[in-house]
Amino acid sequence: MPFSDPRAEVLNDLFDGFRGMRELFHGLIAQYGLNVSHYAALKHLHRQGPRSMSQLTGFLNVTHGASTSVIDRLAAIGLVERQAAPHDRRVVQVQITPQGQEALKAIADESIQRLTTIFGDLSTDDRQQLAQGLKILADSIRTAHASPLGENHANR
Repeated sequence: MPFSDPRAEVLNDLFDGFRGMRELFHGLIAQYGLNVSHYAALKHLHRQGPRSMSQLTGFLNVTHGASTSVIDRLAAIGLVERQAAPHDRRVVQVQITPQGQEALKAIADESIQRLTTIFGDLSTDDRQQLAQGLKILADSIRTAHASPLGENHANR
């Protein structure tokens, strides 16, 4: 006998939507030779400005070796550059290059284009409702992760 709880159907739809969006996004950034860690580091550098390797390691929540590997790859394809920190030449800072900025813009532009195609058949009202629902979802998730209960659940 199939499970017929309507809440489970909403959950299934949510998971299917997330899985589809993840596949779309992974495919898109792969066109630029990037994985999720590369993209996250680029976005962080774009938003925060130059960061030390220690700061990037903390942000990415990986080992120092793994963050070095991410930055090595991004530097090899010209999306970031390393330089000595102005306050302490022993500290290496990483910053996004103009080419890295261009890659982020191209990824954003193509993402918008693909989503416009995917949601192109929706009415204006449906698109507005979807956007509002996604904002509520994102805000709820951010709130849950900021609360002690959310942190406990996130670490399980």
